[in-house]
Amino acid sequence: MPSESDNTQSPPGACPPATSVAEEREHELATEVRVLSRLHEANSRLWGMRSLDEGLEEMLAATMELLGADYGNVQLYDARREVLNIAVHRGFGPAFLDAFREVGVQHDSACGRALRAGEQALIEDVEIDPPFAPYRPIARAAGYRAVLSTPLTGRDGAPLGMISVHFRAPHRPLESERRAVDVYARRAADFIARCRQEEALELQAEHLHLALRSAGLGTWRHDLNTNAIIGSPDCWRILGFPADGDISYDQFLTAVHPEDRSRLLDTVRGAIESRGDFDCEYRIRWPDGALRWVRVAAQVRVSASGDPIRLDGVVGDITERKQREENLLKTQQRLAEAQAVAHLGSFEYDMATRQVVWSDEQYRIFRRDPAGPAPQFDEILGCVHPEDMAATRQAFAAALEREADFEHEHRLRHQDGQVRWVRHLAHPCRDAEGRVVCYLGTTQDITDRKLGELALQSEREQLAALIDSATDEIWLADADGRLLWVNPAGLRAFGLEGYSDTTIKRLAASLDIRNPDGAPRPLEDAPPLRALRGESVVHQEEVVHLPATGEYRHRSVIA
Repeated sequence: MPSESDNTQSPPGACPPATSVAEEREHELATEVRVLSRLHEANSRLWGMRSLDEGLEEMLAATMELLGADYGNVQLYDARREVLNIAVHRGFGPAFLDAFREVGVQHDSACGRALRAGEQALIEDVEIDPPFAPYRPIARAAGYRAVLSTPLTGRDGAPLGMISVHFRAPHRPLESERRAVDVYARRAADFIARCRQEEALELQAEHLHLALRSAGLGTWRHDLNTNAIIGSPDCWRILGFPADGDISYDQFLTAVHPEDRSRLLDTVRGAIESRGDFDCEYRIRWPDGALRWVRVAAQVRVSASGDPIRLDGVVGDITERKQREENLLKTQQRLAEAQAVAHLGSFEYDMATRQVVWSDEQYRIFRRDPAGPAPQFDEILGCVHPEDMAATRQAFAAALEREADFEHEHRLRHQDGQVRWVRHLAHPCRDAEGRVVCYLGTTQDITDRKLGELALQSEREQLAALIDSATDEIWLADADGRLLWVNPAGLRAFGLEGYSDTTIKRLAASLDIRNPDGAPRPLEDAPPLRALRGESVVHQEEVVHLPATGEYRHRSVIA
């Protein structure tokens, strides 16, 4: 069969000259390299984008550039409604956008077929494609004859979206181009997933921040190795220290009332020994001589080896059950945003000789001298972190056995002991007889992204732990009054086993809540119900009968 770029025909039964086969192979490899080069540039640009909107525009422009398309659009998948919705486009008018506003799996357009099959869908000529017949008037009006749709799929296999590019004339992209778009689509899907994860983490951080602020708590951290204490401004305010001061551990102990100091130390020591939590109430003397009662709850954090390394906790002023209208808490750390590393190296692995050819950027990632001898395959494996060696060998061997794309992340350990994370993407190149002769791929240093993900996870766990250790009832509800979340203290106080089917009104109606003077309080005066009506409720005092304990508790409510 002649190559995609060769229009000449040989006589029937004739074998192509050796020079023709060599030229054809050389042309194919040159095409692969050109496509891969453009792919590298596109990947670098995409991971430099700061927002989802910017990223969607970039991935559409890059895909159109890779394929030389005339029009295009990117759709995002609505998992709840199971449809694709156009997010960005180039070259289309209102009629097209209205016709393809929503596309489901039963749709016989290219994007509908790709969504249904989970793989690329190509219509070389819409005028002769039978299933496309209902959409031909739209295509004619829009001015395209061919379309290629590539699904954007998450690591878990769930659809995230679709990239579709359109051509004015009947068209069939080169296989190398289609493979490049498939590889790029994986990067685009990772980008979308990263943006959505960051949005979810930011929203969760806002919820946790709001909960801590509403509870009137201060946060602190005690490093058990250095004895350094780091506290939020509200922590120091509650304890009576200057908000912008550096407080030593000895200063803190001196402020604790002498009669309570040994009891506090015994409580903390017991928690450290048991690697557990502690909750303690004690008195503290402010610099102006005022005596305050505070309540501290904390968790012991341990290292990978199980040794206690720090205490993370909250402190609240229980002298007064009133909270100030101010910023009571600042998050100890801002959520670290995963940095996209734009530096990409490229490589070629020869199947027959096991020789590897690197680009200069690849040498930089592996910290090798580009002027030195070409690296041997076993030398490269020697750079892999010992804990990742087996998985890396297995992943590469599996790709070779299946003659499939190779995609893998692992750590590198450099000679100076520094550890870096890298990600490889490679696909097989075949000769005229269909045999895999080499792998062409890229390597990217993703250390910052990995560290960012670990930092985000750590921050989320720390914030969640602070809320779980809070002793006041904290809850969140939507605009319709449905409970979205209740902390453990709230579940215990209200005697709830869950809250998925509970509303604020139903919960308020089930409780015996009275005014401070003991008079019954009308249900419509409940602070949460007032807040649902648009009122701002600050420190409304009430007495509530708690079903869990049977006691009446005086409390102040913010809603």
